[in-house]
Amino acid sequence: RGGEALWYEEMAGVFLAANPVAQIITHTAGDIHPPGYYLLLHLWQQFAQPGVAHGLEFLYSWPSAAFGLLIVALLYPLTRRLFNQPVALLTVWLAAINPFQIWYSQEVRMYTLAGALALLCLWATLLWFDDARPSRWRWLMAYVLAAALGLYTVYYFVFALASINAIALMLWGARRSAQSSPANAQPVHRSALAGWLLAQAAVILLYSPWLPVLWRQASEPPVPAWRSSWQSISEVLSSLSETSAAFVTGQSPVGQVLWPWALVTLLVLLAFVASCVDSSGRATHSNHRATEHPSVYATGLVLAISLVFVFLPVLLIYLVSWLVTPIYHVRYLFTYAPLFMAICAAGIVWLAKRS
Repeated sequence: RGGEALWYEEMAGVFLAANPVAQIITHTAGDIHPPGYYLLLHLWQQFAQPGVAHGLEFLYSWPSAAFGLLIVALLYPLTRRLFNQPVALLTVWLAAINPFQIWYSQEVRMYTLAGALALLCLWATLLWFDDARPSRWRWLMAYVLAAALGLYTVYYFVFALASINAIALMLWGARRSAQSSPANAQPVHRSALAGWLLAQAAVILLYSPWLPVLWRQASEPPVPAWRSSWQSISEVLSSLSETSAAFVTGQSPVGQVLWPWALVTLLVLLAFVASCVDSSGRATHSNHRATEHPSVYATGLVLAISLVFVFLPVLLIYLVSWLVTPIYHVRYLFTYAPLFMAICAAGIVWLAKRS
């Protein structure tokens, strides 16, 4: 960004984080965001002592950059598990240069923290349902902590948890159907599902002090005056174009023209679906599926996990904005956007093999 400057929302967060903890909690009880990030920034201020003469913008942005790097780090094992190593390596490279990712890794806001926590929740969910060892309980504990912290970071994290719970049901169903002896495997299925339900109860328990505030924010959301409801289908389509473009080029597309980048997103999705269909077909007719597609999941499950994690929260935000109250803003989609780089990478790798 080239200078020691913070824009309005960043500066408001900095001033809020400079207050005592009790005042931060009191203020955020009526704010559009919960207190988690501001409490983190409060602790960071105490440690780093940023100021005009001492790295004002750089030091305040450091947590966002650190969590942005964590997103890249998490994408590698997650994508390698879902796809394969070539896709994982390309995913990391794409995430490192993605404008959406770079934007919020520089901004003194909570969005890279939320994105990292969402990926951690997904990673822990995959390991909980895939691993039968007793040590897998630590991943369920990691999920509980990450989910609770995510809810304390942004209210929109609830949409990420909705998608992850849908994925958990798919993983449980796939694990159950894959067993050759249902009679012997039934207790394992029950323990996996029971543990997952217990984890959701633990998340609610950890978040219970803030649940009254969440209910008030959900029933009477503090929507800014400048955010108005969609009045026509054309406005909805304009927002859809903005959403699609943001996954590829962030919030500041070249020339401020959205539709070419929205088209790129559509083509990427088509390539991704085609790659999954092609991999599934080759797996059916090949005895060497593991060398061609070393994911631990069936191709259809990989397709479902990827699309549900990225796009189900977006769909829910659109539905609430259309039917209830205008909660849509493109910045809130960043929490679910990082895994889109894996979708891009899978489509690119498939096209490269085809060519």
